[in-house]
Amino acid sequence: MILRFTNSAILALTGLLTLTGLYGLVFSLQGWAFEVHRWAGWALIAPVPWKGLISLRSLRCGLGRTFDRSVRLLCRSQQFRPTQ
Repeated sequence: MILRFTNSAILALTGLLTLTGLYGLVFSLQGWAFEVHRWAGWALIAPVPWKGLISLRSLRCGLGRTFDRSVRLLCRSQQFRPTQ
């Protein structure tokens, strides 16, 4: 259940960090804004393990184990290369 809210939490924390960071660049960073920015930065580290679980789950659900994705990307990039 917590995995569903991981991306939303990362997005919200990144937005909060952006807003408080821009506020600190434009105006003098007051004590409360600095504390909000600092706590949001530490809170952004918290969902990293859950984001790793989401990434692993999506990689497992992908193509078969014997399929090498990097080879497919190389083959596809060679296909669309214009000849000179």
